[in-house]
Amino acid sequence: MVTKSGKPLGALPFRILGDARAELGESPVYDDTRACFWWVDCAGKQLFRTHWSTGRTDVWHTPERPGFVCLTDTGSVAVGMETGIYEFDDQTAHFAAKVALDLKGFRFNDAVVDPAGILWTSVQQIDGPQGAGKLVRVSDQGNIEVLRDGLTFPNGMAVDAARDRFYYSDSHAAHQKVWTIPWSSGPTPIEEHRVFVDFSSRSGRPDGAALDCDGNYWIAAVDTGAIEVFAPDGTPLAHYQTPFDSITKIAFGGPRLSHVLVTSKGGDTPNGGVAIAHLETGVEGQPPSRWRKPDARTPPNSPRSRTQTPGM
Repeated sequence: MVTKSGKPLGALPFRILGDARAELGESPVYDDTRACFWWVDCAGKQLFRTHWSTGRTDVWHTPERPGFVCLTDTGSVAVGMETGIYEFDDQTAHFAAKVALDLKGFRFNDAVVDPAGILWTSVQQIDGPQGAGKLVRVSDQGNIEVLRDGLTFPNGMAVDAARDRFYYSDSHAAHQKVWTIPWSSGPTPIEEHRVFVDFSSRSGRPDGAALDCDGNYWIAAVDTGAIEVFAPDGTPLAHYQTPFDSITKIAFGGPRLSHVLVTSKGGDTPNGGVAIAHLETGVEGQPPSRWRKPDARTPPNSPRSRTQTPGM
């Protein structure tokens, strides 16, 4: 199979990078200024920084369950947790609140930053009924705008600015779909949320995703350990098996973003780790954007002054 630019998609020889393990690894993002990537352990309450050249991983405990980590416009990272989104200072191990989440029993889940620096994310109920999750966007003022509710495990987020398209999925077994909406619009009527891929007849459920330089959509088929790749028109392009039983999200990283990396659920070794594969054919990922942070006061009753000690 070939991409729209005519580049073939060949086999992907994965290797495990480093020895860090998570109970539920998620949200990898490559930081080109530090030649590392950040990721989180949702269940184990940890923030990881894995160095690209060595695989060495720095570990910080988080005060709440994290859902995502993203890059910011000032060179830091931000972590979405239970009571809000917090900017993290790796020198002091301090989490400073930027956006409040006033939904008890919820946490942030998947996220992506668009080319304009706007953070698109989701919230899901930690222990609750089906359909409580929401697709949201964070405004310049730090307000949370609901774009769609009635979801359970909102995931699969990616922004294709060239096609004015925003992707998202619901990993719950009752849905198992990937949708698109116009990227440049505000809240859109439900009839404009169009099905891109229906996973109900495929193996696995649609989890975290990323786009390559041709606009192809790479998504983790959670519970199968496989990556599925789709052309912008929804045509299946490739299926890649990874070393894990269940992968959670895709990212591109390394020099020229010429590697694909995946996080995974925990279990027997190597599950819970990170694996990378070099894209031998020259296929590259789209670079991650940085969140343009709002000025936000610390919400009450939040871990605003928590400082965490890193582990190695």
